[in-house]
Order: sequence, then structure tokens, then C-alpha cells
Amino acid sequence: MNTFKKYAIWIKMGSKIQFHDIGIIFDLIVMVVFRYIFLSFLWSSIFKYNEIANWTMNSYKIYIGSSVFLSCLISYPNIYFMSLDMRSGNIINYLIKPTYYPYHVIYKNIGIAASNVLILAPVFIVYLSFSNTNITAENLFWFVLLAIMGVFTYILFDILMGLLTFWFENSWGLNIVKQSILTFFSGSMFPLDFLPKQLNDILKYSPFPGIIYRPTTILINGSYNNLFSLFLQIAWILIFLILIRVIFRSCEKDVIIYGG
Repeated sequence: MNTFKKYAIWIKMGSKIQFHDIGIIFDLIVMVVFRYIFLSFLWSSIFKYNEIANWTMNSYKIYIGSSVFLSCLISYPNIYFMSLDMRSGNIINYLIKPTYYPYHVIYKNIGIAASNVLILAPVFIVYLSFSNTNITAENLFWFVLLAIMGVFTYILFDILMGLLTFWFENSWGLNIVKQSILTFFSGSMFPLDFLPKQLNDILKYSPFPGIIYRPTTILINGSYNNLFSLFLQIAWILIFLILIRVIFRSCEKDVIIYGG
């Protein structure tokens, strides 16, 4: 309990980042609304005459709503700010305190994500109501559960890439790599069913479909292997936590060796 209280202030800080300026809220809502409108017109034209990979426009309306909503929950440039901590030497201030630097970033991002849910959930609900889509309570339950796991996966992967800035000064390049992986392999740009089957079979066991694609498809059609999807994502979360601890320990050793 004391540990949680120690880091809870970072959840509060993450929340303040999103709510302290009405401009941030306005920009976030406008961005999501614009993406809903643009993608709806784009894909309605594509689906006008035929289906694609067994997807219809009705099911894709839900996919648009969910994928845009989930992809906008985490919008904080962690890699950039972590690289500033590394290059400026500010990382030392965290090492001398009885706290764990990666936990600072994790809890701050939890606060940001929770705030974005409060901001964007009404927009998501309004979009679905205008789309005349039917969603069952069971599918909604599994969607929420897997979406939470997906957000944690995204945060941890982002932090993992951010820690690499200790050795790679080009944070912009790392951010491009991260964005490319998440855009194409999480289902953010399009459903993974559109990819070649061989590639899709490989991605099936990777952590990235669990960020957007898997929660969204369960929201649309449900699934007989919800528990498998849940435990697979939990396994990847644990793997990322272990990798973060190993990499950060290496960072600490290098700081001590070079006189930090």
C-alpha cells in the first residue's frame, strides 16, 4: 500500500497533464472526430461494391470506432522525454531517490490513459450510436478487459523503447520504429486479416495485435478463445516488465561506472 501511495502522485500528475489545459482536451476530441469522419467516408467507398477479407461495412464501422479510440488513449511522447532525462543527466535525480524510474513513467501514463478514457469515451459512444451498431454485453466486457491489457502492453513497449535512448541518441529514429511497428502490426491502420496469411500467423502470438486488433474484433464478433487472448497478453506484459528491469539495471551500472 505504501508503495502504491508513493507512485500514486505520478498517476495524478499524468491526469493533470491532460486536464490542466482545455486546449489539450479540445485538440484530442477534434483529432478523434476528424479521424472518425475521414475513415468512415474512406472505407464506405472501399466497401461500396464488395467485402474485403470477410469484412462488411457494418462490422468495419465498429472497427473504426474502436481502433481510433484505443490508438488515442496513449498520446504522450515518452521516448522523447525519456531521452531528455538520459542526455541531460536528470536520470541521476531518480537513481538517488528511493523510487524506481520506470515506475514513474508507467504510473504517469496510467494517469494519462485514464484521463483520455474520460475525454474520449463519450465521443466513442456517440459514434457507435450514429453507426447503428449492435454490441452485446459479453463482448463489451471482454473488450474492456483486453483493452486494459492492451494499454498496459503499449505503455511497457513504449518505455522499453525509451530506455534504449540511453545508448541511442536519436530518439526520433526510435520513435519512428515504434510507430511503424504499432501502426502496421497492432491493427491501428487496418485489420490484420488484410495482411498475408503467413505474416498474420506469425503476428498471432506477438504482443502487438493485443493492443488494438484483438480487443476490437472481440467487440465485433466475440471469440471462443477469449481466455487465451487474455493470458497471452498477460504473458507479454510480464515479459516486457522483465526486459525493462534488465535493461534499466544495465543503465544503472553504466551510470555508476562512468561516475554518475
